[in-house]
Amino acid sequence: METLDNIATITKYTKTQDEEQMSKPRKSAEKLNHFHAEYPFKINPTLSDERRMSLLQLLYDYKHIWPVL
Repeated sequence: METLDNIATITKYTKTQDEEQMSKPRKSAEKLNHFHAEYPFKINPTLSDERRMSLLQLLYDYKHIWPVL
């Protein structure tokens, strides 16, 4: 088992451009809200706007698996 005394170097982690793009909604908030109206998923109302949009973006990206209502 290693201890913290054995750490020789540390490299600061920075997000790649792909990770930055994935963390930001690619569709507009208007488009994602319209999608949510079509597919009324129950989303926790205490989520921040940023997390809500990220969740809606993820659901939107995989909308082909959701049944059409």
